[in-house]
Amino acid sequence: MDKKHYYNCLARVPGADGNVNAQWAVVKKTLPFKELGDAVKFACEVYGEEYEPGSDTVTVDSEMCKERALVLCPEVQRLRDAVDSLIKKNDAELHRKAEQRDSLNVVSLKEQVEKDLLEERIHEMIGTSTGLHEVWQMLNKRQYELWECTRYAGKG
Repeated sequence: MDKKHYYNCLARVPGADGNVNAQWAVVKKTLPFKELGDAVKFACEVYGEEYEPGSDTVTVDSEMCKERALVLCPEVQRLRDAVDSLIKKNDAELHRKAEQRDSLNVVSLKEQVEKDLLEERIHEMIGTSTGLHEVWQMLNKRQYELWECTRYAGKG
């Protein structure tokens, strides 16, 4: 992302009156963000040079932000719940494989290979678990941001 373009866009967002710390922004009249900077960053990343400073690609509009956040909250909750379910399944399988590995009595080459394969699979599943937890954290953060947008009671 071009920082100069970002700052030019940030300084000229309709509805912000030049306040780069404004809140309750909406991208393309669809996607709500609590922080104006986050909305402009997103718009710059997605639309690049097509996003012209001062255009209505990003606007500060508390009521629209609240309305859009109310619509998106259930979907983000659904996605977070789906990832939570995947985490639980992965963790249960990981625990099962670890128990299986730990119960092996290595007395032959075949059992050693079996144990090594289980160990490799466990390491892969730990990586999957880490990734799923990171996605869950992102969704949780976004859900909280949207929740904050729905709680805004002021005008402008």
